[in-house]
Amino acid sequence: MDNTEQTERDLEDNPFWKLYLKGKDTWNQWATNQLAADPLAELESEVGELSQNEIDFSHSVFKEAVTFRGFVFPCRANFEGATFTQDADFEGVTFIKIAFFPRVTFVQKSIFEGVTFSKIADFSEATFAWITKFTGATFTENALFLGANFTRHADFQSTTFTSHTYFDGATFTDHSIFNNCKFKSSTSFKSTTFQFAPKFHSAELHQDTSFLNTTFKRDYNAIMFDFDGAARAWGSLKVFMHDHHRHDMAHKFFSYEMDAIRKRDGWKSPKKFTEAVLNLAYKGMSNYGYSYRRPLLLLCIFTALFSLAYHEFCMDWGNAINLSLASTIPFAGLSGAVLKSTTLTGTLPLFINIAQSVINVTLLFLAGLGLRNRFRIK
Repeated sequence: MDNTEQTERDLEDNPFWKLYLKGKDTWNQWATNQLAADPLAELESEVGELSQNEIDFSHSVFKEAVTFRGFVFPCRANFEGATFTQDADFEGVTFIKIAFFPRVTFVQKSIFEGVTFSKIADFSEATFAWITKFTGATFTENALFLGANFTRHADFQSTTFTSHTYFDGATFTDHSIFNNCKFKSSTSFKSTTFQFAPKFHSAELHQDTSFLNTTFKRDYNAIMFDFDGAARAWGSLKVFMHDHHRHDMAHKFFSYEMDAIRKRDGWKSPKKFTEAVLNLAYKGMSNYGYSYRRPLLLLCIFTALFSLAYHEFCMDWGNAINLSLASTIPFAGLSGAVLKSTTLTGTLPLFINIAQSVINVTLLFLAGLGLRNRFRIK
């Protein structure tokens, strides 16, 4: 007999499954007596011996929809490695002790709305293959979602995380919603993967929130992608990081916001086309005002190109290079002095020199902006 058949048989013989089949009222009456250290002997004679230390559904396969709505779990709840092939409804459940769900698989909807996790809640390496809702849940102690896989819509709206929260290595393949959440202690999204912009509108993120090595794939090619929603989602994260002086992350989310805005507005009208071109130029020349190396490199490249242009006007290489270098400091008037010392005539060389001065002013400004944004303290 293989392990699956053994597991299914164990579920049918499981006294806690038999207790579940008697309904919420009977279950909660048992839970009340359990908390009062007054086991119901008559009930145990019907369903079998009920452990006082652990409700064990580990490695069980639930082949039909289950509803634990409003149930109270008075001792450790062990669902390790369990598989729910149909909807799993835990709405309003109270876990008095540890809620242990590592490596559990939810094939259909999993509902944890309004659940109270009084102790550690462990969903490490769990697979949520369909819609998942933790709306309004309360995690009193550590919440562990290490390596969890959310294949479809994951809704944590208005959830309260009182203690440490870990989503390290988790994957959100669809939309993830953390609106109005309260993270009251350190929170980690290290090495987490978000396919779409996570929504943290009006969320209270803890100052010790880490997005180290987090991957934001930003699948802008997805059908019916909501660019406006993405722009607003990145904007909310940008504001939080800015308020906590996390300038590197604030800039990252600002750049994502700008990309989404450009995608949202498109290129159709002359105004939108101009804005899109300026957006791309700002991104290309300075990474949206965060890179100082890029504009300085461009300054060197343009200096060389304009030296070549001046040389083409029959200026010897020495004067051509001097004029191009002098134009890197437009307001010093050095380029005018070099021009007067040459035999160049006509308006075209002067126009080229003015164009170089404009470009150089722009690049020097962007270099200064990059230095300020990268190294500022506040």
